[in-house]
Amino acid sequence: MNAPAFFGHAQPTHLEWITTADGKRLRAGHWGKGEKGTIILFSGRTEFLEKYGETAQEFSARGWGMAAVDWRGQGLSQRLLQDSEIGHVTDFAAYQQDVDAFLKFCAECDLPQPWVMFAHSMGGAIGLRALHNGFRPAAAIFSAPMWDIELRPALRLLAKISYHLAKPLGLHTHYAPTQGPYVPMAFEDNPLTHDRARLDALADMVKRDPLLALGGPSIAWVHHALRECRALAGLTAPQNIPVLAFVGTDERIVSRAQISANLSQWPVAEILEIQGAAHEILMETDDLRDQALRAIDRFLGNLLS
Repeated sequence: MNAPAFFGHAQPTHLEWITTADGKRLRAGHWGKGEKGTIILFSGRTEFLEKYGETAQEFSARGWGMAAVDWRGQGLSQRLLQDSEIGHVTDFAAYQQDVDAFLKFCAECDLPQPWVMFAHSMGGAIGLRALHNGFRPAAAIFSAPMWDIELRPALRLLAKISYHLAKPLGLHTHYAPTQGPYVPMAFEDNPLTHDRARLDALADMVKRDPLLALGGPSIAWVHHALRECRALAGLTAPQNIPVLAFVGTDERIVSRAQISANLSQWPVAEILEIQGAAHEILMETDDLRDQALRAIDRFLGNLLS
């Protein structure tokens, strides 16, 4: 399988189509085999393998391989609706079938141990649920995990009402209120990054391969995402898994308060707040992303010592 261009970043050394237990076709890949172990990447909503070429290079330079998957409904994996730009899922539990297929892929590729889960944004919710379901990496790194969505009370109420009105009419697969088709994000006042070049590069990837484009979420996706966040908040933190989490003080997409609340229950956890960073910390300006990379270096070094 050929990958779209990486615009100067390392391409996966191996790409493969994998199939979930419920028959969904996903794209998975890895960037070589690191002598220290493997980073198992759980990416966020709208994301795709190509976005993480620079991150894979960073880990490779540190002796770690990396593997990733395009979740169902995004990237080049199977889309779930006739309008392929609507981000949709029937239930967040469905992502765990993606996890099972992805971890099977990693095992069949004989990716070196230890495995460290790196979970960003929506991947943070998927990853935390996977830990509760029995996935046992040597450690976990969470980047701005989606353990709740930053919504004004009125929008939270609207999301609830919209789903319960739309579901009986079969309209729950439509865009959620205020959401719509993919549009490249303007740099001014964007909630992702202060680095214009990295934001432009991300838009260029989608421009060169429009199949990567994903617009806003469906009414159902928002409903099930909020429900999953509530459920995860009510569970006891998994034991014996060291955790590093980082979040920016300019975070506007996920809830910093819920991240702190969830991590306060964790037996061995470190949280790093990066002053001035937005949601995509590893796409941030070099001075901000380097703070996260130094914390990762220290964390992984302690893991192997």
